[in-house]
Amino acid sequence: MNYEKRYRIFLLGTKLLSVFCPPFLAYRIAARWGRWFSPRKGELGLVRERLALCFPGNQALVEVACRYYLENAAINALNSYFYRQMSPGWLVRRIRVVDDQHLHTAIAEGKGVLVLAAHQHHLVMLGVVLGLMGLRVNPILLDPKLTVPPYLEDYMGRAIRDSESHYHGGQYLMVDLSSNYVRKLYRLFDAGEIVVSANDFPRDLAPKRRLSFPFLGQQLSCAAGSVEVALSRGATIVSAFIFWQGADRFELRFAPIETEAGVAGVMAQYASQLEAAVVRDPAGWEGWKWGQLFL
Repeated sequence: MNYEKRYRIFLLGTKLLSVFCPPFLAYRIAARWGRWFSPRKGELGLVRERLALCFPGNQALVEVACRYYLENAAINALNSYFYRQMSPGWLVRRIRVVDDQHLHTAIAEGKGVLVLAAHQHHLVMLGVVLGLMGLRVNPILLDPKLTVPPYLEDYMGRAIRDSESHYHGGQYLMVDLSSNYVRKLYRLFDAGEIVVSANDFPRDLAPKRRLSFPFLGQQLSCAAGSVEVALSRGATIVSAFIFWQGADRFELRFAPIETEAGVAGVMAQYASQLEAAVVRDPAGWEGWKWGQLFL
């Protein structure tokens, strides 16, 4: 069975779970569905190699992380079918928000806020949770036209529309590597808006304006452009990482980031906090699959 056909069947099965099963059951079945039938099994060779590089001598962790990597991917797909029906009640039943006082303190300052996130499987869910918290948010997203194959266009388009419906008038900032993106970013910070940016993407997507930092015994290169713009507009910066806790449970954690040391200082804190998040949940990070990740 070719990759495209397998992906279509996988998404159809996931959609059926969202239609015919209550969420608590759909999440449990989806995790197993992903482990057995995920079309992303082909990524596991590189994922396993990178995990072994960063966690040497811990083969048990590597194998468990590979298993849960597929489960996280499946849960992310299932979430995309649930976005439309999510309500603030999900915060009570399924989503634990930790240390959000850091975010509310940043918002209270009346300036723009940059939320530095990461390419965890549930990055889109992170933005939805912010929306469920009643916040107007504007996540930065690489334009799907640059990366999404034709057979996933409908799936991705629906996921974007349904998640964006929670942003209280905020919108995705589609990055097409043009200067238009930067101008929009300036305007949002000047207007005191919240921008979500995941800066841990590989060099081949954005080779300029990057800094590298120690990361699990390697050197990780991260983009710094959104941080440069945020600091130039006096925006406040926090980090946010989201974790799938199993079944239908998620946790979103915030942490403050000091800005006095400029771009390098902000990025160093971000890299350190990202490392801690990956150590806590290595299966939840999609960065393992990227070809130009480590220096």
